[in-house]
Amino acid sequence: MAGRNLNLVLIDLPDERLQKAKSNIEERYKVKVKTIGLDFTGDSSIYDSIASEISGLDIGVLINNVGICQGGVPAHQMDNT
Repeated sequence: MAGRNLNLVLIDLPDERLQKAKSNIEERYKVKVKTIGLDFTGDSSIYDSIASEISGLDIGVLINNVGICQGGVPAHQMDNT
């Protein structure tokens, strides 16, 4: 997406890898990157935090790769019976 000159919002665990990804993308593709550090294993208040952080942004494409299903149960821990 950055290669197509689209600015990005990256949401991931709040650690140094998120900031490193931001720096690498900004440097390589010359786009703006906003980071939001969140842990999706918490309660649903994280969605209020996301809404606040992206308020006013024009979001054209959403790619969700979190791996958490509704109810907060990670996919690999779900009962498949």
